[in-house]
Amino acid sequence: MTRNTATTPLEDIAVLSLEFGRLLMECGASARVVDEIVRDVARGLGAGRVDLRIGYASLATTVSLRSVGKTRMCKVGALGVNQRLDHSVRELARAVERGELTAAAARSALEDACPRPVVLSRLARDYCRRASPALPSDASWARLGSLRFPSSSAPPPSANGSAVNRPATSD
Repeated sequence: MTRNTATTPLEDIAVLSLEFGRLLMECGASARVVDEIVRDVARGLGAGRVDLRIGYASLATTVSLRSVGKTRMCKVGALGVNQRLDHSVRELARAVERGELTAAAARSALEDACPRPVVLSRLARDYCRRASPALPSDASWARLGSLRFPSSSAPPPSANGSAVNRPATSD
């Protein structure tokens, strides 16, 4: 497959090259490697000039072709080490650089290579809601305040110093 620079918008080039860089940073790649891969991917997709700023928690790139340019920025998640994903991303980048993958094919291959993290807190919350529909929604959890257990002799203080969950008194 040959490169078709006329059909890949600069927006797609900027976003996809940032995605490669973000994944590499989260996998533990050095800034030099991230810089090389982002440039290779952007040039492989048809960008003429690529400028990249690498920060600890973000990446910013400007890709241009002739007199038109696009600048995009993305956050970088938690940094760690994932050598298997790092090598997969580098292989995909080499294929993009050689012109073997279009932007759409590269995005699809990148999504297939990335594991989807499971957000356990969201799953637990949803499970609890199904088990007991009387549980409050996310916004109302804060209104519950401190809960009083039967073994305690005095109610716990609230944020303003008054007692919460006072037992009912009969007059």
